Amino acid sequence: MRNRRGERRAAGVHPRYGAAMAPVTRWSQVWSTRTWRDGATAWIDDVLAGHRVIRTGDVEQPRVRPWSTQLVAPTDVGPVWFKADAPHMAHEPALVAALADLLPRRVRAPLGIDPARGWMLSLDEGPRLDATPVDDDTWCALAHDAATMQRALVDAGDRLLATGLPDLRPVRLAAAADDLLQTLSALPADHPSHLDAGLLERVHRRTPRLADAIRTLREGAVPASLQHGDLHPGNVFARREPGAALRVFDFGDAQWAHPFEVLVVPVRVATEERGRAAAARLVEAYLEVWDDLAPRAELHRLVAAARRVHPVPRATTWWRATVMMTDEEVAVHGGLARAWIDRLVDDDAPEPP
Repeated sequence: MRNRRGERRAAGVHPRYGAAMAPVTRWSQVWSTRTWRDGATAWIDDVLAGHRVIRTGDVEQPRVRPWSTQLVAPTDVGPVWFKADAPHMAHEPALVAALADLLPRRVRAPLGIDPARGWMLSLDEGPRLDATPVDDDTWCALAHDAATMQRALVDAGDRLLATGLPDLRPVRLAAAADDLLQTLSALPADHPSHLDAGLLERVHRRTPRLADAIRTLREGAVPASLQHGDLHPGNVFARREPGAALRVFDFGDAQWAHPFEVLVVPVRVATEERGRAAAARLVEAYLEVWDDLAPRAELHRLVAAARRVHPVPRATTWWRATVMMTDEEVAVHGGLARAWIDRLVDDDAPEPP
């Protein structure tokens, strides 16, 4: 077997990563084919027919990414949105269906799902929260609602994990970090997420700090729950009426983890858009929901520990996506797993996506 340069390689050995593995599908290439789009369109029409909804125009494909693609179709009840996830995120349709059953005020039930293929069809929910500038009070409402949702789900772990939701609770983080470091350090030196000896040495020097943070989370009073993974106003629908619960979407990055990890993204985005004072306010609004479990000082200690461990699950998510990327996509996104490892050892490093 030869690679593109004509060099012979062993069967089952990936030409880019070097490790023995099954052949990898480049999903962005599959999703860009007419054959695949025709099949997805037929499925959309079948789901719509089951709801007595009529498609009134052509299906369009506004976005293709290495990890997912979306199709949108006009119907007699408004636009409908189809999403296909790559295998590492294929739990999303079943997860959303379960969340809609558990928390119907906060998550809308899809019109249809195909868990085996990672497909989901949903009604359009209207404008996103970021359609207009997000003020400090709205940031606080987003954080408070996210925590309320997490509190409601702490006893639903078995059901949500059964959907394929990744399990990255603190008890699993040390092993996850070890596996990831071994994988990335074994990459070819020219891969953008290769961990060189210098970075590995820095990681090993910081291992006691990571272990302390994991221990803090394991021994803390706050139980595991759903961690959205990418909570910001672009993944939340605007309220249809005053006082209504905010509806969250895009659960492809979700994990069963320490819930306080969810703060990493909104704190970063709120700081960029509104400043540090606004970010501090949203953290306090979030922690109000957990005040019955521990004193506020202890909760802040857990927030700091969750922020410290967060690069491990985030780098893991990006590596799972990288495996399925084309060479061109690796050139754009392939260094993000390493970037999160940089963040693990350097608090002043820029925070990656």
